[in-house]
This record gives sequence, C-alpha cells and structure tokens, in this order.
Amino acid sequence: MSLASIGSPTSVESQPPAVELLVSPRSLPNPADLAPDFSNLPTLIDEVKKAQELVVANIAIPKTWNLLTINLNNIGRSLSPEPQSAFIHSLVQHLKLWQIGLDQPFEPADLEQLEVDLVRAGLLQKPKLCVRKQDENSADFDKATSAAQNLVAGLCKKFVRENGENSPLQKTTPTLHTWTNQKTVYTYNEQDLKEWKIQATVVALPICHTLGGLFAWTLYAHRVSGHNYLHAATCLAPGEVSKAIFQTLKKHSIRLSLALYWARHIDKTGADLLGVLHLGPSAAIALIGYLRALTEGAALTGIAREPHLPDLLRALLAAEVVRHLHFSNSCGWADALKQEVLKDYPCKNTVTCRIKLGTTKYAQDEIMKSVAIVASTILNTQLESLSNRSLFELGAWNEYDMIETKKLMAELFLPTPSPHQPCQPHHIISAATLIALEPEANFSFIFKRMIHLLQ
Repeated sequence: MSLASIGSPTSVESQPPAVELLVSPRSLPNPADLAPDFSNLPTLIDEVKKAQELVVANIAIPKTWNLLTINLNNIGRSLSPEPQSAFIHSLVQHLKLWQIGLDQPFEPADLEQLEVDLVRAGLLQKPKLCVRKQDENSADFDKATSAAQNLVAGLCKKFVRENGENSPLQKTTPTLHTWTNQKTVYTYNEQDLKEWKIQATVVALPICHTLGGLFAWTLYAHRVSGHNYLHAATCLAPGEVSKAIFQTLKKHSIRLSLALYWARHIDKTGADLLGVLHLGPSAAIALIGYLRALTEGAALTGIAREPHLPDLLRALLAAEVVRHLHFSNSCGWADALKQEVLKDYPCKNTVTCRIKLGTTKYAQDEIMKSVAIVASTILNTQLESLSNRSLFELGAWNEYDMIETKKLMAELFLPTPSPHQPCQPHHIISAATLIALEPEANFSFIFKRMIHLLQ
C-alpha cells in the first residue's frame, strides 16, 4: 500500500504519478512562483525573546476565598446561559473544596499554576471587572485582552460555521483565553481538566506578549484552532488515529521504536497538525520560529518537551502538512520550510546522517519518511468515527484563504490603509505573520495593526 493511497487529497491540479513513498500528494508548483523568503526569521525570533524579557502586570486575584468565589459567581450568573457559565460553576465548586475558612487570606502563590490559570480565565470573562495594577502598559493590556478573546471567539465561530448540524464533529464546550506569567503558550484540554469536572479548553498566552512577539500570537491561534478540532467530540479521541498511525508506519517498515513514539504523542501532534491545516503556512513558520525562540542557541532539538514531540519532529510535521494544502505554491512553501528546519541539522548524506531523538539515533531519511506517513495518515485516513470521512475533508486552508490573506497584506498593513470590510481573525493573524517576513518589515507597526484589527 503506497502513501498516495491513504486518502490523499484531491487537487484542482493534475496529480503526478506516485513513483515512490515520498512523492508530493500534489503536482509541482509553477516555476514562476517564487519560494518564500525567510530572511527576516532571525529578527522575528529575537522579537519573541525580547517580549519574553518584559515584566507585565497580570490581573489580580482577590485576596480571600469568599471574595474570589463571589466575583466568579457574579460573572457566571451574568454569562448565563452561555457555556462559559458552566465552566465558572465547575471552577467555583472545585475551589470550594480548597477553602479552609471563607475569609482566610491567601496569596496567588498558594495556588497551583493550573488553578491560577483557570481562575484568571474565569475572571477574564468580564475584563471590565478585573483588577490590575495601572501602569504605562494598561491601554495595551486592555487592547490585547480584547484582541485575544475576539480571536478565540472568531476561531470558534469558524469551527461551528465549517461543521454544522450534519457534521460528525460536535463542539459543545467552550474554548477560553487566559493570560499567564509563564514564558510559553500552552493548553489545558478537557482531559487535563477531567479531575476538576470542567468541560472546556483553556489556552494560555504569556502576558508579556501583550506588547509584542508576533509569533506567539500566531502559535496561540494555531493552538486554539488545533484543539477545537482535536477535542470537538469523543469521536476524535486519540485511539483510532493513533492506531492508524502505528499500523501505517509499521507497514512501511518504520522502526518499531519510532512508530510507537509517534503513536504515543498523537494528542499534541494532532493539535499541531490541525492548527496548520486550518491556519496555513503562517502557522508552520511561526511554530518553527517560536520553538527556536524557546531554545538556547535558537536551534530545534531532538529532545522532547513532554507531552510534546521533540521540536524537530513538530517543525518537520508542520512543513509536511503545508504540502497537502490546496493553494498556489504549497509545495514550494513546504520545501522551503523543511530546508529551514534542517538548517539546524546540516547533513551531507541523509542515509548515513543520524539524528538523535531522545536516547535513540535514526537516519534522517527514516525520520523524513515517517513524517510524510504521519501527516498523510492523520489528514487523509477515512475514520469510522467520522462517518468514513477524513479530517482533511472537514475543512482546510485553501486558495481562497490565501487570496484573502494577500488582500489584507496589500491593504491593511500599509501606512495609509484603504477602507475595508470586516476580516476573519485567522486571515488577520496569517497576514500579519506573512507580511512580517517581508524585507524591511516594521514589526511594531504590524503588531499594533494586528491587535487593532482583532479588537
């Protein structure tokens, strides 16, 4: 069974004959299409690092249990019957188990990081009621909060719009934004919150990125979109996809240890992949840049950031997903992204060259072969739980999205933009990311314009 037979997407262009496993699922790009220019990537990575060094005040947590639960209950009642109200109710019920005395003082430091993040997610449902130390960044904080929440709401509406009543996906739980004092974007999914009896996805964006670090926002959107799809319903529980990945890798003679490695990380792997699927190439280059910003020496590593895959595999998988998308020069983008990733692993002979993942070394060819199989399997395998449809068939970034993004790049990120119609948040994020890669881009202007458009 060849890779091309695993539900490969149908392109508007003619399909080349599948002559070997790693042949692109799409036809070659028009030679007239130029490869993307990543010359600004190091500067954008530095922008993320500079933002991470900033000290920005987060919203305050009330100093007594009583006041905290009263505030949350008032916010919950004001949201009724929104699903966010159910989130706050479950949060309050859990917090009550921790109360020793209703008016006993406590410090946020007494709470675990998860508790702090969830409390702030609840309080942020009514930003005007939040208390925060007033400083020179207050206006930027308010704008960024509005932008982040509108981004989450817009991506969730996109999900609902693309997956109506007849879709096998059912999104019944909210996705909530929270600001964190940590230095990286992260997600709590429904499984993480099961012990709390909270049915929600909470995505945390570092508070320092209210002032800059564009790639963090792209990755944030990537996380929201990816987890929306991955945890939309019990039908997308990891079991079926994980089994398909393992069996397909095994069939193509991928080493057992590497096959098990991929299958074991399907949750976070799937979210990465689906984020790129629905946000396009901007999500892929932002993931590469953001992971480098988190790494000393700004190089992608083969060391796993549990529960995630190693940075190298995540970046290569993102590049391979772009190859499957239906927009002009997707293959050129995918090749450029892959070459960018492999700069961290220079290799003259891909057969003899070894890359260490964890404690095991693999040939670069074997890793690249496994990446292609995993991307195709997750995207294109027809799943029984999805009424024999693939995740790719449920919606993906396409030529229309690229055209809308290019319009935004041309019209809205110029010093004197022309009047415009309301924009979709995923197009705004993509336009900001792609135009920031342009030579001599004004990063500060682009970031402020993006925040303005998202409000």
